[in-house]
Amino acid sequence: MVNHFVPFITSLTDLSKRGAFKNRIRTLLYSNEEQGHNPLPEKETISVIKNNLKLLK
Repeated sequence: MVNHFVPFITSLTDLSKRGAFKNRIRTLLYSNEEQGHNPLPEKETISVIKNNLKLLK
């Protein structure tokens, strides 16, 4: 988080301030202690993406 996510989000915020994203940056963090570093299941990932794309309209 400290070495990768924080610098990444800081750079996006800086770009957004210059109008690059028109204040449309959205991050979703996911954690599952049982599955460790594994991603969300595919169906759930697709659902999250679709739901967030609807917010862009």
